[in-house]
Amino acid sequence: MLQVNEDDIDRVTAVFAAILNGKKPDTIVLPHDYPDNEIRQMTDYINRFIDEYNETTETVYQLSNGEINFESLKGKTKISQSLKALQASLKHLTWTTKQIANGDFGHKVDFMGEFSEAFNSMAEQLDNAFKERVKTMEKLQSQVVELRKAQRAMLNILEDLKEAKSDTK
Repeated sequence: MLQVNEDDIDRVTAVFAAILNGKKPDTIVLPHDYPDNEIRQMTDYINRFIDEYNETTETVYQLSNGEINFESLKGKTKISQSLKALQASLKHLTWTTKQIANGDFGHKVDFMGEFSEAFNSMAEQLDNAFKERVKTMEKLQSQVVELRKAQRAMLNILEDLKEAKSDTK
């Protein structure tokens, strides 16, 4: 029968109490000469869990602060995989936003459901607004050219009138 030391149970309890209290748990350290038994095996599993938990919470913290350029998680849990996908999507969104900011409106995003629809709609509206701006600028430029022609014509008429007036004197 396995004999369990109360201190070992206290170490495990402290880990999960820290997690539930929103603190970063420390790994469990057993004495070097601790027997290779179920408690050591359980402690190894708990320490692997702690490492992944701490890595996951650090990733969530970085993403929530807008950081996206960091090494992706190595874990295989569903939350780790979800965070990797979110990080990749945010990187793609950032790249796409930069392309749109440079006037290349041909890029779309295709993740996060309603967000994608709203983002792509915004990009399309920006594209239309920039095209409309170009048309308006071309029209304005054309009107400026026409006004210059009219101004030259009026100046020519004034010159002709001035000449005619001076010829009549």
